[in-house]
Amino acid sequence: MERFEPPKDLKKQVMGAALAVERENDHTSFARKPIFRKRWKSIAAIAVVSAFFFIGSIWNYQLYRERSAAPLPLEQALNIPAAQIERLVSLKPEMAETTRTYGVACIVDNGQNKQFIVYVFGVKASKDTQAYQVWLLQDGERRSAGTFRVDEQGIGVLALPIAADSPSFDSIGIKLEPDDRGDQPRGEKMFGSI
Repeated sequence: MERFEPPKDLKKQVMGAALAVERENDHTSFARKPIFRKRWKSIAAIAVVSAFFFIGSIWNYQLYRERSAAPLPLEQALNIPAAQIERLVSLKPEMAETTRTYGVACIVDNGQNKQFIVYVFGVKASKDTQAYQVWLLQDGERRSAGTFRVDEQGIGVLALPIAADSPSFDSIGIKLEPDDRGDQPRGEKMFGSI
């Protein structure tokens, strides 16, 4: 294809045509103003509705997340599949305060999620900042599974949701710690797995 130079008056022709159209619009603009106003009102209305829809969607998503994280009301308990215990470990008290002192640790699966649960009964209540801390021992390595407090009736519960893989451990120990922030055992041993 051969290259050619545009005519020297091309710019004048284009600008002249554009100015002529602009002048024509100025003369007929009084008839078009209501149309432009209607368009702007429509665009503004669409923008407002879109903004409300977007904000409502975000708000609805937040509500959905909060609802799915919240525990189910007791009335809906029949909609959940029966739970089964995957693993049960009896916990022996180090010094029985009464003949009814005992504890258990278990992994419970209801088909929708799993929980690691520890129950203790008949032990002394935790006071002030004290907390019972559950320690899992595997291959000589100790790690905390969480803390809980015991009420005046001597009952304490730790319930933690767990991932699909159950926590692995060889044995369990529970110590009464001075507070709930320890990363190493510091207190008196209260229970050990049998």
